[in-house]
Amino acid sequence: MGMYLPQLRSDKDPDAPDFAEYHYNDQSDYEALKSGLAAIVGCNHEQGTATLWGTGVLLGSAAEMHIATATHVLTGIANSLYGPIPTNPIFGDNDRIRQEMGRLTKLIKQRNIKAVVQPFEYGPTYTFDVVGFAGGEEMGTDCTLLQCAIPKDVLSKINFNTLMMDDDPVAVGEPVLMAGFIKPMEFSDEQDATIAINNLANAAIFRKNLVVRASRIVEITDNPGWVKPGALHMRLSMPSIHGMSGGAVIRLRTLDGRPIRNGDNVMSTTVGIISRKGNGTDREGNSVEHTWATPMNVLTSVIGFIKYIIITYQDIRLFRAQHPRSFRSSDSRMGVDFVKVLTHKRDRLKREEKRNAKLKVEEGPQLGELQ
Repeated sequence: MGMYLPQLRSDKDPDAPDFAEYHYNDQSDYEALKSGLAAIVGCNHEQGTATLWGTGVLLGSAAEMHIATATHVLTGIANSLYGPIPTNPIFGDNDRIRQEMGRLTKLIKQRNIKAVVQPFEYGPTYTFDVVGFAGGEEMGTDCTLLQCAIPKDVLSKINFNTLMMDDDPVAVGEPVLMAGFIKPMEFSDEQDATIAINNLANAAIFRKNLVVRASRIVEITDNPGWVKPGALHMRLSMPSIHGMSGGAVIRLRTLDGRPIRNGDNVMSTTVGIISRKGNGTDREGNSVEHTWATPMNVLTSVIGFIKYIIITYQDIRLFRAQHPRSFRSSDSRMGVDFVKVLTHKRDRLKREEKRNAKLKVEEGPQLGELQ
C-alpha cells in the first residue's frame, strides 16, 4: 500500500499548509479505509426516519463487531428523541451523568442506533443494530465502544476491514489523518441526511461522502477547556465537518514499526476518535478552526475489559514476531487469523495476571495496606 502523508507545516517547512485534503492514489487503499468506518445512524421509529449522526471506527475483533465512536454522537440522537437533559443545580453533575447513561441505555434497548458498514472490496452494505455500549460521558472522555448484533455466519464469511487500535502514545508535531462521513451531496444545505426507515436497503447513501484530511497534532492536554479537566485530548490543526464526529484519527505505520520508506507496505492504525470542533491560530495569528480528538489509550483506560476483546497493532506485531509462519503480509486483513491472535493475547494476559498475583502474595502487604 503506497500511502504517504502530504507536506505539512513544520519548523523545517514553515510555508507548507497546516492541513490538506488527503487523496488516495490507490483505490484499494481508499476502499480499505472506508470499509474500516461505520456510518452511525439514529432512528426515530415514531416518525419512521433514519438520520446520519456521525461516524464510527471498526476495531479489530475476532468474534463480534465492536465500533468506537464519540459519546456526543449518541447523546445527540437522545436529545433529538427525548429533548435535552434539564439542568438541575441541586443534584449537580453526577445526576446528569446518570440521566445520560440511562437515556443511552434506552436508545440501545429500543434499537434507535444502527451502524451502516460495508465489507472490503466493494461488497454490499449492511445495517446492524447496536445492542451494547460502554464508555465515557460526553463532557469527559467523549468516547464510547459499541457492540453490534451480527449473525455469526455473516461475520465469519464476510471480510469487514478494521482500523487497528494503536496503543502507542501520540506526540505533538506528529502528522496524522482524520476520516469521517459527512452529509451526502444528494441532500441540500437545509436538509438533514434522512431517509425512511423502511428504506434502509438504501442506507449506503450515508457512506457516499467520506472526507479524509491530514494535519499535525498541535496540542495534547488534559484541560482543553470545553470538558471537565482530567480527560486527555489532542488538538489537530484541521477543521472537521458535521458527521465526522466519532471518526478515526489515523497513523500510517509499517508492519514492523520502522519509519516509512518508499516501497514499504503501509497500514492505517487508529490513534484517536474525532470529538468536536475547536479553535487555534494560523501562522499570522488569526483565529482558525481546529479539531479536538480523544487518544485511543483514553478509551482503554475507561473500558477496562477492552484489552480482552480488541486486537491492537501491538498485539499483531507481537504475534508476528512469535509466529512468523502464520503471517502473510499480502493479506487484506494483515494475513493473520484474528481468532488465533486474540487467543494468544488472552493467554498472555492470564499469565501476566497470575504472575502479578503471585508477586503480590510473595511480597506481602504493602505500607498503607495493613489494617
